[in-house]
Amino acid sequence: MQPISTAMVGAIAAFALAFAAQAGGSKHGSSRGSGHEDQSGSSGCKISLTTLSHGDAHCSTGGVKITNDCDDGKHEGHDKHVGCKQPEVAFVCNGAPGPAGPAGPAGPTGATGATGPQGSQGIQGPIGPIGLTGATGPTGATGPTGPTGPTGPTGPTGPTGPTGATGPEGPQGEQGPAGTGTAYAAQTPSMTLPPGVPTEVVAITVPGGNFVVKAKGQLDPIGEGAAPVTVACELRGENLGVIDRQTVRAPQGAPSTTALLGTFSITEPELVSLVCTNQGISAASVIENAELVGVDVDVLNSTGPALVGGSR
Repeated sequence: MQPISTAMVGAIAAFALAFAAQAGGSKHGSSRGSGHEDQSGSSGCKISLTTLSHGDAHCSTGGVKITNDCDDGKHEGHDKHVGCKQPEVAFVCNGAPGPAGPAGPAGPTGATGATGPQGSQGIQGPIGPIGLTGATGPTGATGPTGPTGPTGPTGPTGPTGPTGATGPEGPQGEQGPAGTGTAYAAQTPSMTLPPGVPTEVVAITVPGGNFVVKAKGQLDPIGEGAAPVTVACELRGENLGVIDRQTVRAPQGAPSTTALLGTFSITEPELVSLVCTNQGISAASVIENAELVGVDVDVLNSTGPALVGGSR
């Protein structure tokens, strides 16, 4: 049941008095259940009050329904009313709620409660940014020398250095056993090599066959205190062309040896010679003990230059 305000009670009383006046007097009746109150007049009128809840079809804000039920006292038969008036109904509705009043002052702060139990450890937060690099500290004392480390791998082979000067000729070797082939040889004890002129020093003619040919000689500048000379020598055939070549630098007082070697196979006779050219401008040089040897062999097996059939 909805509570009835003071204004509502006044309204209900006014309606009750009006209905009672129509009936010629009134008296209080007894309560007829929860939510109802009855008022009965001397002429048979009865006033009923019914409390209405919020959302009622007649009163959305709640209120009271007043029913005035009267009859004229004429009856026919048992429980039959003849000439009874229809009940009169009125509604007294609650007014709309007023605006909310201002908030009251805050009450005093209560006493501090007991400390609760410690909560569980939270998850680890993200790593913070790296801080600035600190200032460089002073240099520490030099530590003791560590043990020697293992030897590193051997580095790559360096480039080949320039060819050194030719050493002096070695002593004559022992004579070898007699060969099975035919040898062709020639010697020149000494010959001057003028500057810039190719000079044939020694020559031999060999028949057709398989040949190993060797030429050598000692080179030396001419004259006391003469500057060193450079001599280029070639072992060449009349038809074969150059078989082997070598350039030798001859310093004063230290004779240098030139030695050339070649192999070839021919079917016709060939003139083979040792030709040397003094590459100096003015100083002459001399070649001494020059010799040229050609050996005919059955099988030609050599790592030297090999010429076949008269062409290089």
